[in-house]
Amino acid sequence: MEAINACPHHGFDTWMLVSYFYDGMSSSMKQLLETMCGGDFMSKNPEEAMDFLSYVDEVSSTSPCVFALGGGVSYPSSSEGDVWNHPNFYWEPQPRQYMQPAQAPHQALKLEQAVVNLTKVVEDFVAHQKSIIDQFRQEIDSQDRKMDGRLNDLSQKTDNLKYSSSRLINLNMEREKENFPS
Repeated sequence: MEAINACPHHGFDTWMLVSYFYDGMSSSMKQLLETMCGGDFMSKNPEEAMDFLSYVDEVSSTSPCVFALGGGVSYPSSSEGDVWNHPNFYWEPQPRQYMQPAQAPHQALKLEQAVVNLTKVVEDFVAHQKSIIDQFRQEIDSQDRKMDGRLNDLSQKTDNLKYSSSRLINLNMEREKENFPS
């Protein structure tokens, strides 16, 4: 972010910068950013997306480089020395950032609280899913009982039709016997 603020005259479009930064993020950072902004990050307007990126830049923890390139030399080695005097390329040693011992318990408490909150959310979700499943089971049982009743009705009606048809056949046969002398 500092480099962009130091070089605003390059004229990059904000949406292009947002796209470059987003494409360069790790998948876990993308997921964090999506969660933080409440949905599809890339559908935000460029200024709002840039504000989210600035916020992530502010709150992200960084760790200093453990090793020094070039044998520990704190200045660049270039045959063109004046290239480093260009206003867009400045180098300034950054102070080392160490985590204070008092921060570790605070972070542990935050982590414990996050685990407790996540556990509560998962328990609520599971309970809600169980109630939905129970409602479906009750509805399925109700429909099953209705279908059993209808099948019984159909079975009785089928039996009645069989009985009626056999009686009609018998009556017809008796009538025909009466009509034809033997």
